[in-house]
Amino acid sequence: METIENLGEMNAHFLACYPDEGCGLVVNSKFIACENVHETPEDDFRIRKGEYFNLDREHGVQAVVHSHTITEPMQPFDKRTPSMADMAGQKSTAVPWGIVACEGENVTTPLWFGLKQPAPIEGRMYIHNVYDCLTLIGDYLKLEFDIDVPSFPRPMNWDGYNKNMIVDNIEPAGFTVLSRSTKYDELRNGDVVLFKIQSNYVNHCGVVTDDGMFWHQLQGRFTKKDHLGRWEKQIAMYTRHKDLA
Repeated sequence: METIENLGEMNAHFLACYPDEGCGLVVNSKFIACENVHETPEDDFRIRKGEYFNLDREHGVQAVVHSHTITEPMQPFDKRTPSMADMAGQKSTAVPWGIVACEGENVTTPLWFGLKQPAPIEGRMYIHNVYDCLTLIGDYLKLEFDIDVPSFPRPMNWDGYNKNMIVDNIEPAGFTVLSRSTKYDELRNGDVVLFKIQSNYVNHCGVVTDDGMFWHQLQGRFTKKDHLGRWEKQIAMYTRHKDLA
């Protein structure tokens, strides 16, 4: 996302909204504050449809930005992590979304998701729904092959929401399952490997690279390139995108 020219005004708006969530739109690289009309603004936000529509029609909305409020001194996860509703909202607007965290005195830098050009794979620190194993797959195929893989809105504890979420979305995401007899040396750059890690259901995935290794991202860690042989016992299946068949 391009630099927001009036960042100070944006942060002042979020501070003024605390302990409610603040929200606004980026138009012509400037943040325009909007009223949060959600029924429970301390937990969520909503921009009036007419306000969004008019700005988009007149100028073209570049991004949506809102705040998540911090009410506890220690958070077990990045408070900027998008919720399932945030992910669904980003898909519906089809523009990038940025989330800041605010505890009433300070405002963090925005965490962006839904960008048309993904961030580089290497060096990502894990953040649920933004820099995790599922997002990595779509971003790698976009960067390497310009293939658009749809995202699927999910809560942070998605395995409690739907343990079969990864497998259920193989076909909707454009992938097919490869034969069980497929060998390591038959895999291609961009093939996706599904794993069962200390589990009886698929709960992790990675993507094969052109050197025969694979990228993946485990919770709480940076992206890592690894050898499939080390993970042989955890491999559940191989898949391939239809555009790479």
